[in-house]
Amino acid sequence: MDARVEELFGRLVDQQLDELQADELAQLLSQNNRAAESFLELLRTHFLLAERAAPVPAFSMGELQAAKAIDERFDRFVASAAHHAPANLKHRSSNWGLFALAASLMFAMLLWRTWPAANERPELAQSRGRAESPHPIDASAVVPVDDGVVAHVRRKIDCDWAEDRWSATASGEIHEGQLITLSKGLLVLEFTSGAELTLNGPATLTATSNSSVKLVRGELTATVPKRARGFRVETHAGDFVDLGTEFGLLVDDDGQVETHVFKGEVVAQVAEAAGESASTLLTTGEAWAGSSTGPYETDLDAEPAKFLRPIKTVATVAADATVAAPPVTRNLALRYCADSLTQRDVVNRVSEWGDLTDEQGNKRREDAWQVEAPRRPLWVEDSIGGRPALRFDGYRSLVTEPIRLGSSQSSAIVFRADSAVARELITDRKRYRELGVQLLNLNGPPHTVVQVSEDLTIVGRVHLGFLPNYEEAVDVGLVKSPGPIDDLPHVLVYSFDTEAKSARLFLDGVLVSESKDVPAVDATTAPRYIGSHYDPAEWNGYGFTGDIAEVLVYDGPLTLVESVEVSKWLAAKYGLPSGDSAAISMLPHEVPE
Repeated sequence: MDARVEELFGRLVDQQLDELQADELAQLLSQNNRAAESFLELLRTHFLLAERAAPVPAFSMGELQAAKAIDERFDRFVASAAHHAPANLKHRSSNWGLFALAASLMFAMLLWRTWPAANERPELAQSRGRAESPHPIDASAVVPVDDGVVAHVRRKIDCDWAEDRWSATASGEIHEGQLITLSKGLLVLEFTSGAELTLNGPATLTATSNSSVKLVRGELTATVPKRARGFRVETHAGDFVDLGTEFGLLVDDDGQVETHVFKGEVVAQVAEAAGESASTLLTTGEAWAGSSTGPYETDLDAEPAKFLRPIKTVATVAADATVAAPPVTRNLALRYCADSLTQRDVVNRVSEWGDLTDEQGNKRREDAWQVEAPRRPLWVEDSIGGRPALRFDGYRSLVTEPIRLGSSQSSAIVFRADSAVARELITDRKRYRELGVQLLNLNGPPHTVVQVSEDLTIVGRVHLGFLPNYEEAVDVGLVKSPGPIDDLPHVLVYSFDTEAKSARLFLDGVLVSESKDVPAVDATTAPRYIGSHYDPAEWNGYGFTGDIAEVLVYDGPLTLVESVEVSKWLAAKYGLPSGDSAAISMLPHEVPE
């Protein structure tokens, strides 16, 4: 390769390329095929770092200028990247592998040539079709940037950015110019201007300031309070300025851009071919669609269901304002009802199931999520007792945000099994039939598992994992229903009590099984799984088959009396029969206060 090209590459990697040298490199790349191929390899390395060790520095202007010079090689780069991807990356569970992400990033870099420069950005011009908002953008409201920090990570939901998929610790600060790439999950950012932005992977975004971002690809939603009014999202098709409240924005793989206003006002600023600008005011319930090359549409209805965002910001959730509290709220850690706080996508599948325990004084709500659309359970309006339920098929699941659970735990579930499909999934396996199909997996170990087994009995157990001196995985507190479950609705309660050294299984209010094999176990803090094994991608087809209407998880044991009380309350709520429990001999420490 030409020595001058190598020298310019070196300066590019060291971020020492000045404007004249960047122009020179771009010209050389447009004329030298070998140099262009070498530059693509440099980009490939940048993408690999973004996937393996994000965050990485933002793309420099030199890289972007060089990318513009080789846009005709894009298709060949995509094909080569996909073909030569390392084997361990080709088989990742993510729907968007490393090089699919790289391809979309590259595409977005090439679209940069149509992006107005910062000093060429059109200001608010005459609106096309309607008057502009009477509320001017208050530039003085923008908070100064402190040490280059423009935002903080406030929430990570099954997110593949940086070290931890859930917490927001080591990667808590976002700096000006920082590139963010996600292939999965939600990343919630709070900008120092006051705006809150939720990025949904796969997505690529650059934080350009504390009041603006560039969305290269993917989906975001923004909540903009009054003090942050004027928050700007730049795309290759135009800029979108929020004048307050909430909106969502999509950039797809083909370069199509959509903006949907959930509440408030957004100004769409689009550069015309003649160099002039046109601005359109969008208000609540309206949407905009277009690209950098074609015409755009403004007479569209907003579709909030296209966007995945934390449920606390969603006004149009399926929520029953009069959700009654269960009879036992002591130690209630998680509670999910299908008739309340379900966020659903455009095909009525549940992306988020809201935890109701904050109503019982729980300090933090740990919602259950499914960020991958193909794995979301279906919301069924009329299921158990005429009430809604979530329908699982063995391959769909929800996972809660991390929560601490102690050594004693109790779970109650209202469900209806599809026994034929359950038996088929289990018997088709060559191994691990004993794992059944799982209604609940609290993911430790040690952790509670409630499942339908191969013989269609209900089994509750606490899984300890593989222990020294044991050839097989160890389960304790194992209890089992006396016969196979039918396809009718039922209420089960499984309680694991280390103090009383007793594990109990109740079915429809009747104590049907008890075990004394209950050692003390450690507390755990982890995401908890509903409707599946704790690793649903690896253990595909090990999830529950049927409907789940309600789930309660207690961070502690339920007494015999409390177990019956909760069972009967749930049965009455869903119009189910409930039998009388067998004679109860209460232990001294179980006497209610």
